[in-house]
Amino acid sequence: MISTHTLTAEVVTPDVLRPVGGHYVDVGSWVAGVSTVTTDGFETDLGGWSKGTALSLAREVTSAARTGSCAAAMTVSAPGTQYATTTLTGLTVGRTYEASVWVLRVDLASGAQARLAVVGITAPSFAATTTGTYVRLAVTFTATAASHTLRLVTNYPSALPPYTDGLGHLFLDDYALRATTVWSPVLVWQADPPTIVPGVRLPLSVRDARITLDETWSPYAQVTLTCTTPAPEVLAQIDPRAGVRVQMLARQRFGEGEPLSALSAWRVPTRTVGGVERTNLVTNPSIEASTAGWSTSGATLSRVTSGGFAGTSFLRSTRSAVGTSTVSIVVAGQSGPTTLVASAWVKGTTGRTTYLTLTTQAVGGGATTVHTGDPVLLTGTWQRVTLVVAIPEGRESVGVLAVVTDSTAVADVVDVDAVLCEQETAVLDYFDGASVDTDTDEYAWTGTANASTSTWSPVTWPPGVSAPTLADLSARYAGRNLGQVSADYGVGYNAGVGMRSSTSRPLDLVLVSRDVDEDAGTMTLTCASDEARAQQVASTSTIPTAPAGTSLIDACNLALVRLSTALYAAVDDVTDLVAESLVWTPGTSVWDYLYPLVSSSERRLWCDERGSWRLGYPAAAGEGVLHVTPIRTASVDTLSTDGWYDGVVVEWRWTDSGGVDHVVYESAGPSDSRKVLKVTRERRPQPRVGAARTILRWLTGNGRSVRIEAVSDYGAAPGQVVNVTLPDGTYASGVVQSVTWNLPADRMQITTRDLLEAPAGSWLADSPGVSWADIPVGTDWTEDV
Repeated sequence: MISTHTLTAEVVTPDVLRPVGGHYVDVGSWVAGVSTVTTDGFETDLGGWSKGTALSLAREVTSAARTGSCAAAMTVSAPGTQYATTTLTGLTVGRTYEASVWVLRVDLASGAQARLAVVGITAPSFAATTTGTYVRLAVTFTATAASHTLRLVTNYPSALPPYTDGLGHLFLDDYALRATTVWSPVLVWQADPPTIVPGVRLPLSVRDARITLDETWSPYAQVTLTCTTPAPEVLAQIDPRAGVRVQMLARQRFGEGEPLSALSAWRVPTRTVGGVERTNLVTNPSIEASTAGWSTSGATLSRVTSGGFAGTSFLRSTRSAVGTSTVSIVVAGQSGPTTLVASAWVKGTTGRTTYLTLTTQAVGGGATTVHTGDPVLLTGTWQRVTLVVAIPEGRESVGVLAVVTDSTAVADVVDVDAVLCEQETAVLDYFDGASVDTDTDEYAWTGTANASTSTWSPVTWPPGVSAPTLADLSARYAGRNLGQVSADYGVGYNAGVGMRSSTSRPLDLVLVSRDVDEDAGTMTLTCASDEARAQQVASTSTIPTAPAGTSLIDACNLALVRLSTALYAAVDDVTDLVAESLVWTPGTSVWDYLYPLVSSSERRLWCDERGSWRLGYPAAAGEGVLHVTPIRTASVDTLSTDGWYDGVVVEWRWTDSGGVDHVVYESAGPSDSRKVLKVTRERRPQPRVGAARTILRWLTGNGRSVRIEAVSDYGAAPGQVVNVTLPDGTYASGVVQSVTWNLPADRMQITTRDLLEAPAGSWLADSPGVSWADIPVGTDWTEDV
């Protein structure tokens, strides 16, 4: 076995917007109309009225009643305004009401007035009252709440007239509250907002796979998967018409490796870690990731990410008001008998006093005691504050550890870092789970880093043995590169191949078709990169559209919006396209619109296997070099004129908006070309000259190619430079045009283009991976080769 290969795949269904129904909404309005809410003639009681600021208000049987036999008698004791009051309840916000009452004055005052007023809404002008005749007072208002306060306000002149008792007297009768508007309903159906039903991931059991990346294809990536037919309910969801995608991850490795810990253990395998001897109870002691768990009073908290005492970050409390500043965190409570030792490193505004506090109480509750540590006068640099609390049996800590700073002013700051709270008898050095392990110390978090307690454990060694030093490691690996170091800890599957780096290839493709063979119990999925969608999705506008300018990149992004995407990467833009050629007519697919523009611009548009759209140069070499000699199993060197041309003619035919027919030609290649390809572009204006050169660039590289079979390497990709030894022993260099991986055969087929033989003494003929810097000074290339 040379290497092992795995392929995991799953179908991903799209999120779906699903309506959930709707309901009727009443969008009517209040219109004029009268309905009585309440009336009261004070025949049985005051009906909710009270005297307010008046001297008195009482129900009285009197012949002076306007109707019935009773009225409310209001007595005024002093000149000026006084009022009686009642509460209006059961109101509807937005509805208009009229409150009214009849008033009879039975004193001899001259010029006395009265009015009804709704507190906070309206207060009409005072109206004159008369002796011996009832006057109707009314106020109209629109309710702003379910209840309002109504007042009957009197306004007597500066001196009350003489009367039997020297007071002012009025009768109130026939109080009424009426609504002056009624609701006119208008029901409108309102659809509820749709809900997003998230897609699901459906794992596949893959039996056979063929994965191809080919820079001359559109789609660039094409995959065929043969899988075990899933259960019917799963199969029903694998529908290419629903926008289903297929995500895959192909992995390969050439051997088994050991963990990095083997590097430390190679010299001394007997290192022993003892039990936990110290525990820092503070769960976020150095504030390296967040301020979680910390709180403050009278200040704001923030995390500063440089200049910390331990690590890089620390906690800052900025005072927002004058007073004592407190920064605290909850630590696990501890029951006596025990001793808790707490410490923190602080700095802040010079001259302020800072100390630690910890609270204890009787087990199970009761009175609390606040223990205070020794105060420290801040100097503006990091200083340590400490606190030792002996907790006797029957008492416990309640869990709040606080850093208190006295005499602070607005904008004062207090910085806190390296907080330690542990069961000890003396103040010891600070530690947390991120502290660096040494020959004698091992530190760890008990849970999530920077969000849990942390521990220290001692490390012991056999007598006379110590951990390897940097000098030991340097001596062992002197003169060896990283690959050789890794080889010490890897066991290759095949001695001839050795340890090569493991590779993987993720793919995110659209599902094109699904076939189910019921007899064989298999399902075959055909998948492709998103050019397949671009060839199907078209402009659904009812009018032609075009980008604002003459930019190729703008035209690409205009069309790619229909696929809910945009260019991920692009080379230099082309901005001299003919405006008429940029018009996107309704019903034209994204691909049919863009391809003539891209080829005329001497560019290449493709979507890679991960769903990213790219604009590049045609037939350009990509990144990386592929060395296949150690893993090659077969190769075929082909010279042929099939698919090879050395001349191209492109014919453009279209009718312009004025009805005029146009025919334009462009060509590329020598005038005495031996094989010429003619391409006709119908119903599209020529965007610019360049399409013939683009097509020829692809075709001239097809005259000679090498088809190589090798052990699968998922790092291979079109555009990579490939070095290969031909069957006649000649060393050559070319560019990968396509690569196909087959599983479970674990083999790949590579097709090359632009093959170039390396002459004798050429640098290309040297061993793979050798660079100019590797050749000793004074040595010629020919001598090294």
